[in-house]
Amino acid sequence: MTEDEFWKIVDSALIDPSTPYFLEEHYLSYWNVLAALPDVKLSQFVLMHEQVKQVALENSPLLVAFLLNQGFSEFEIQNFLAGLISRGQDAFGSFLRSPDEAWLTIDRPNLLVRCEAFGYAPVAIFKEKGQI
Repeated sequence: MTEDEFWKIVDSALIDPSTPYFLEEHYLSYWNVLAALPDVKLSQFVLMHEQVKQVALENSPLLVAFLLNQGFSEFEIQNFLAGLISRGQDAFGSFLRSPDEAWLTIDRPNLLVRCEAFGYAPVAIFKEKGQI
């Protein structure tokens, strides 16, 4: 899977962030998009998801400094990155370029540290399919 294919999948799950139950509805949309993928594509998605997180941490000193200045724990950083990825390519790119500015312009940024489920969705889908 290419990074472009990865972001097309992520972006296809985006919903209106102003909905009252944004986190729950966004997660459901994300789940449905991932669950519709063939198993091979879902596996590739998992690998690309980890790669995108790792590259961001290795190549974006501004993002790393921002996360450390927020006082996030390792667990919160992983949740934040999963949530940030789920917000799509534009939001993710904005944070890589200017995290402080993106924090002020993104809808409901405080929800990003509560996005653990986005990181575990593919594993849960594989479990549901009886693959694990």
